[in-house]
Amino acid sequence: MLDHLSVPVTDIDRSRQFYESALAPLGYRLIKNFNHAVSFGVLEGYGKSSDPGGEFWIYK
Repeated sequence: MLDHLSVPVTDIDRSRQFYESALAPLGYRLIKNFNHAVSFGVLEGYGKSSDPGGEFWIYK
């Protein structure tokens, strides 16, 4: 299982829209949104931690 995965992109806004749609069926949602990077994660699950079980980052 991957803990973190980062992907460099040239258009952060267009990539965010794409990955929001692509990752939604897997339970991922936008959890961090910066000017230079965006993070998606799955926050639901077992336990009471607010930390995501894994994160997918895109950055420029």
